[in-house]
Amino acid sequence: MAGRIGSISVSAFVNATEDRNKVIECVTNVIGEIDEKMISSAMAEGSFGNPIEILNVELTRNKEVQRCFCRISSSDYYAASFVPPYERLDDHLVYHIRLGKDSCYSGAPTLWKKGESIVIRIRVHTYPSSRGEAVELLRPASGETGKDIIH
Repeated sequence: MAGRIGSISVSAFVNATEDRNKVIECVTNVIGEIDEKMISSAMAEGSFGNPIEILNVELTRNKEVQRCFCRISSSDYYAASFVPPYERLDDHLVYHIRLGKDSCYSGAPTLWKKGESIVIRIRVHTYPSSRGEAVELLRPASGETGKDIIH
C-alpha cells in the first residue's frame, strides 16, 4: 500500500456576536496549539447582513500533519466518525468530520448534531488513487501513532 495523509484543514465561522479569540481557542482544542500566522480568514455576510469571519487553518508540513492527525485519530469523536467510513470520504479522498462548536469550547469535542460546527478535512494521497487504501490509512487503530502513514 502506497499512501499518506497529505494535509489537514480546519475551518470555523466567527459570527458577529462571537469573540474571535474564543473561536480560535475552540480550534486549538481540536488540533492543538497553532501560531496565529497559520490562520487565514475571509469575510462574508450573513442572512441578516451581519459580518461573518471564516477562519481556516491548513496544515501541510509533515510534522504538523503528523502531530495533528495523531491528536485527531486518538479522540473518541474520530472513532465514532468512522462508522461507516465511506460516508465521510469523498471522491477526492478527503475525509470530512464536523464537530459541534459548543463541545469544542468545553474541551471535549463531539460529532456535530445541530448548531454551529468546526469542520475538519483530512486529505489522503494514495498511489494509485484508491478509496479502500484511503480507508485503511484512516482507520483508527489502538496503539498506533500515525507515524507510518505520514511521510
